[in-house]
Amino acid sequence: MHALSNAHVGRRLKKRSMRRLWVTRVNGSLSGMDINYSQFMNKLKVEKIALNRKVLSEIAQHDERVFIKIVKSVQ
Repeated sequence: MHALSNAHVGRRLKKRSMRRLWVTRVNGSLSGMDINYSQFMNKLKVEKIALNRKVLSEIAQHDERVFIKIVKSVQ
């Protein structure tokens, strides 16, 4: 019983830490582009661009040109 409750907590902490990593990656990629993370995510929502944090993080990490195009499309 004790191990099961710890496993549940561990799974929730893993989700939290992954989201934190994705936000950090996207925020780091936005650092030189005159827009901060919260403004960027808000403009994505306003423009109805449905990319989640995980996908944005992967794009920012592996394909910088595409990420720059996404940023310019919302500015």
